[in-house]
Amino acid sequence: MPGSRSNLQRVRIIAGRWRGRWLDVPEVDGLRPSGDRIRETLFSWLQPRLHGASCLDLFAGSGALGIEALSRGAGNVHLFEHNTQALANLQLQVEKLEAGDAIRLHHCDVMEILENPPESSIPLADIVFVDPPFADQLQTRVLALLGAYGWLQPGALVYVESPAGSLADLLPESHNSNVTEGTSQTATPQQDWRVVKEKRAGNVSYGLVTQGA
Repeated sequence: MPGSRSNLQRVRIIAGRWRGRWLDVPEVDGLRPSGDRIRETLFSWLQPRLHGASCLDLFAGSGALGIEALSRGAGNVHLFEHNTQALANLQLQVEKLEAGDAIRLHHCDVMEILENPPESSIPLADIVFVDPPFADQLQTRVLALLGAYGWLQPGALVYVESPAGSLADLLPESHNSNVTEGTSQTATPQQDWRVVKEKRAGNVSYGLVTQGA
């Protein structure tokens, strides 16, 4: 149960409106909250772009990335989570923060949702967090779908976390003919992806990528 302390970790909100608050994290298979050091570096990169930004946290898990963004000044955050236990815990954490409509929860299979343009209730993203369970190896596919189905504002930044290795190896190929296979035909041609920032922490590579020049 999400409320059982014996099955909970905790992660700390580092800065902003909820600085020092703790988020409970249930023990769910594949759920791996980003560490403090990684989040500190990430949000130092993002800080100039955060004010009023629309953010998507696609594999929300603990909610630490999306909630940290809102704490630091983002305009709204949409948290997507498939696991029912993790979602129930997210609901509890959001209620404790009294964030109102600035945080929206979505119980869904992210990969299915991304295979179509976003619903009108979901704004095009300025910032996206892509930190799926490492074993699923979804990073490249997620980037391809974000670009192909119009989820991103021009110049949007996408945070990617993965097992150690170059993030450049995860970027979709331009005009990937496999992006739309088995999906609707509303996809648009892929623009080039490039790495903006990249670091490593132990066995984790993380950084920001974007489309276009």
